[in-house]
Amino acid sequence: MNDEPWAFWDLLPTFAELAGVKDKSSYKTDGLSLVEFLKGGNAPERDYFYWELHESNDVVRAARWGDWKAVMPKIAAPIEIYDLANDHGEKNDLAKQRPELVAKAKSIFAEAHTPHPVWTIDAPRPKEYVKINQEACKLTSERVKARWVPPNAEPIVDRMKK
Repeated sequence: MNDEPWAFWDLLPTFAELAGVKDKSSYKTDGLSLVEFLKGGNAPERDYFYWELHESNDVVRAARWGDWKAVMPKIAAPIEIYDLANDHGEKNDLAKQRPELVAKAKSIFAEAHTPHPVWTIDAPRPKEYVKINQEACKLTSERVKARWVPPNAEPIVDRMKK
């Protein structure tokens, strides 16, 4: 067992390496390949993890570096700082005691965010996006319940049944 952190976005470069894809210009990702790590080697070295969760009409932003985690739970909310080595449940916000870590988190947030017209971080998303997103979630839920398979995937599903 190993407690090295990795993220979902590491899967694309991992799968690309396993598939022998050499031309990295064919895809863009923040992820790093986990192949050596999965073979028992070291996890890929990185300065930090950064992620955004766009939920409803708000955004959660977070970063992790070493044992530190920074969280901005809502648009324009203060940044919270947690020591993951001693506070697994993220109960003790250390932001007031550690302003230098708040400054580091702000720097990471500014560096790592990629601007996008729909995935905004400084204002609510356009109302039309929220409606489209709700409709897409409803359709996905209906398809999952119905065990729907895209028509072009049927040959693959048939081969898997054999």
